[in-house]
Amino acid sequence: MRAPPTGNIEAIIFDLDGTIIDSEVFNMAAINATLDEFEQAPIELPESAYRGVRWSVIADRLRAERPDLGEAKLVPVLHRHFQRLVDQHAEPIPGVVDFIRRMSGRLPLAIGTSSPHESADHAVERLDLGEHFRVIVAAEDYGPSKPAPDCFLLAARNLGVSPGGCLVFEDSAAGLEAARSAGMHVVAIAHGRTPEEAQTLRGDVTLDDFTDWSDEFFKRFT
Repeated sequence: MRAPPTGNIEAIIFDLDGTIIDSEVFNMAAINATLDEFEQAPIELPESAYRGVRWSVIADRLRAERPDLGEAKLVPVLHRHFQRLVDQHAEPIPGVVDFIRRMSGRLPLAIGTSSPHESADHAVERLDLGEHFRVIVAAEDYGPSKPAPDCFLLAARNLGVSPGGCLVFEDSAAGLEAARSAGMHVVAIAHGRTPEEAQTLRGDVTLDDFTDWSDEFFKRFT
């Protein structure tokens, strides 16, 4: 049976944390577990300080808040605590596994994440989705972190499609800005946010999760 039309969309790029797996909720716990390991008191950072950015960026922000951390090697410790929590507790965003499996028969798919390859590879293996992604772009592969567009531009280049033909699914303000800066169409995933918080996300379409997706949305991306 012929697949339904996808408008002008040539490929789909997914963020990972908060978009495929519900893992962003563990960021502060990982941050405070790291601070405890370095004998520091817990901290409360605004969501914008840690959602959708690399651990190296978060480490720099922690040093700005706690100068006595000095040159402590925070990144591997942050990643270790985060991965432990994800492995123990994280679930896929509702509807995403079925959505990825359906779309992979119609369009090339990629992941564009601020997490390292270890996290991305582990996530797709855990969800049995590896065969559906032609490209995975992770933190080691590009320069400036989101909200710079480098991550998504590299994913489009590796897929062999134009940025304007890409549809990005993202949950973070930094990631949404990165996708827009790349000249791509954007769907914001608001899972876990209040209605007021969801209204602040700047996507062409905003969904609570992938169970809200309709192929009619493809007509909006022209």
